[in-house]
Amino acid sequence: MVLLLLLLFFSASVSAMPEDEFGRLRNDIFSVSNQSYIAGIEKIDAVLQQHRYQLTLEQQIRLLYSKAIYQHRTNQTQAALVTLQQCKLLSEESADQSILYSYHNILAGIFADFGLYEQALQHYAQAVEKASFLSNPLYARQTENNIALILTELSQYDEARHYLERFYQFGVETDNVSVQAVALNNQAELTLKQGNISLANELHQRALALRQQHNLTHELSFSFLGLAKVARATANWLQCADYARQSLLLRQDRNRLDLLEPGLLLVEAQLALQQWSDAQVQLDKLIPLADELRQFDALQQSWQLQANLFENTGQYSKVSEAWRSSLAAYAQLTEQRFAITVAQNSTELGLLLRNKEISALQQQHIIQQVKNKSLQQQLWGGSAAALIIILLILWFSWILRRKNHLLAANLATLKQTQTQLVEAEKQASLSSLVVGMAHQLNTPLGNCLTAISSSLELQGNLQAKLDNKSLSAKELSAGLQQDQQLLQLAQNNINKAASLVDRYKQIVAQTQESQPQQFDIKTLLQQQLPVLLLGLQPDNPVQLEISGDHYALLSYPSLINQVLSALLENALLHGDMPAGSARVSVHIVAQTTGVRLLFSDNGKGISEDVAKRIFDPMFSTRLGQGHLGLGLNMVFNIMQKLHGSVQWQPQDAAGCTFVLFLPQHIRQADSGSIN
Repeated sequence: MVLLLLLLFFSASVSAMPEDEFGRLRNDIFSVSNQSYIAGIEKIDAVLQQHRYQLTLEQQIRLLYSKAIYQHRTNQTQAALVTLQQCKLLSEESADQSILYSYHNILAGIFADFGLYEQALQHYAQAVEKASFLSNPLYARQTENNIALILTELSQYDEARHYLERFYQFGVETDNVSVQAVALNNQAELTLKQGNISLANELHQRALALRQQHNLTHELSFSFLGLAKVARATANWLQCADYARQSLLLRQDRNRLDLLEPGLLLVEAQLALQQWSDAQVQLDKLIPLADELRQFDALQQSWQLQANLFENTGQYSKVSEAWRSSLAAYAQLTEQRFAITVAQNSTELGLLLRNKEISALQQQHIIQQVKNKSLQQQLWGGSAAALIIILLILWFSWILRRKNHLLAANLATLKQTQTQLVEAEKQASLSSLVVGMAHQLNTPLGNCLTAISSSLELQGNLQAKLDNKSLSAKELSAGLQQDQQLLQLAQNNINKAASLVDRYKQIVAQTQESQPQQFDIKTLLQQQLPVLLLGLQPDNPVQLEISGDHYALLSYPSLINQVLSALLENALLHGDMPAGSARVSVHIVAQTTGVRLLFSDNGKGISEDVAKRIFDPMFSTRLGQGHLGLGLNMVFNIMQKLHGSVQWQPQDAAGCTFVLFLPQHIRQADSGSIN
């Protein structure tokens, strides 16, 4: 009886949540997220934890989709991609064919927000295909509307107009006023891009009238924003400023991200109206807001408007600083787009590899089933006289097959785990190297591109004023000075990029020696370390100690010099050794198969957390301060080529110790990859 009651209780506790109750939960989440996306994420995590046994698989996926949207809107885009990958993996266990609609729709929206329109189009097309499984046709029409917006950005106006007209007609047929107004707004944007200003104004006015007539107050800001753009196109700056203010006012209680576009439009109008102080007040709000939200496109536009304001108010000393900030925002935007593309490609590659592994396992299972069936038929085909023997064989065969299945399953699991670990390690190393190199190179290259573009634009402006005979000596002098600063900025960044490329080449150790040489390791240390130390010229005088026995090696002294140089440079730059008593020591320990070198300093040492990554490429505790994180990685690579090893040795006292092992002999055949 007690057992029966427990079973009934357990069944009730894990029953699926009804859709109406789930709908109330989602409405609570939406109410929280309207105030704060961060709070929305926390609310979703709490719901998933509290109701994990009641939520169906599809309900969990829908909550995770909302979480991915909120993560993206709080600049946690890479976390959003991880959440979407989790949704896609879960969707493979669902029989609902429409569950992937949101996956492609959300992913397309992320790409569109970063200006990656081709990738956005691909996923919107897949979202339209999945929308065919949804009962409500609104989702398909909304996705087609999003496709039209992308096509408008790509100047494919005829195809975009076709989708927008279908969207508007759907709104008329279903008597959905909100859909009609959105379609009119988007048609107006398309028409404005084509240069038909009067028609664009008419369409925006129709959308505004619909929303006012049906009390769609929460959508009025979109109409005012569109009318402000029309006013800007006609240079009616007073009207543009008025519409932009109304759009801003209606968005005050919404998420702060929505304040950027009308705010920028208002500043542009204020600059045209020479309302310098009002424009500065607005920029003082927009720049920190765009920087906090990591909206680098809006941040770049804000700094460009700030530069124009400084130039118009005669604050020429601040103009170049504003342009540099604009260039930095553009570089960050480029880096952000690259990181998102790399992260999504890595995610899709992982999903593809997983699907291939599952397919291979399924094929192996089918083959094994065929083999088992054939074996059973053979065993049952014996004569009746040998029935007892056959039964015994079958019994032993069953035991053997069971063990084989267990062994095969364990072996398959081990192989799969090993493959996943190897691929994960490769992917992590490649991603780290690519992202690190891109991070270092994107900034100087982006700065060069923007500086040269700005220089060409400045020269064009000066030439135009010169042709109009309106160029003053003061403007010419200021323009030449600004142009010189831009060209100097470009030259500095080109030199920086070239220097970075030269340093990347050091990742692969090379030597011109075709034959290994016989030499004494202690003599080599005594000769080379003082020279290397002198070449580095440390501000803090360093005491050098070399101890241990002489030991003869057959190896490559030039590569060993590179290792010593990298370790010495690491100690001097990162060791923070005490001033006046800095010390570097090398102790030689002879062994039967080779020699160990204990390279030590008396600096601050390395923590265990940092030590786990010191040999990774592009890892440095001072990354971005002129250090690329390649030194210890180069040491590791060279020691591998020399068939040796390098390890960091933890110690109780202050300081850092690296233990290097060099084999006594290295044959030319072993070292063929060194040359």
